[in-house]
Amino acid sequence: MECMEVWGGNRAVDRRFETSGLNIWVHSRPYGQPLGGGGYYISSCASGRMTRMLLADISGHGKLVAQLAVNLCDLMRRNVNYIRQTRFVGAMNQQFGDFSEQDSFATALVATFFAQPAA
Repeated sequence: MECMEVWGGNRAVDRRFETSGLNIWVHSRPYGQPLGGGGYYISSCASGRMTRMLLADISGHGKLVAQLAVNLCDLMRRNVNYIRQTRFVGAMNQQFGDFSEQDSFATALVATFFAQPAA
């Protein structure tokens, strides 16, 4: 991955990545649809030392779910250089709360890996 890159989506994928200190393999096969009700995103910060990963499961399919997946990607871009994920997760929870008003729900796992500088 390149610095300042955000990669992901909600389509079928089988791909490997290398970031500072991590080897990542993403394998996704949405059930019964070309676009799944979930999303996977990986970002790399400007220095290339911080990798953030998001795995989300969103109830349903269609336009509303696709828009939420786009919104999650935008959130990753806006927060790509913040070491603490508090701001990102707070904004994501707000979007999930808005989404739940449509009688739907979403869950997510967010992880941030910060590679230590080489000695």
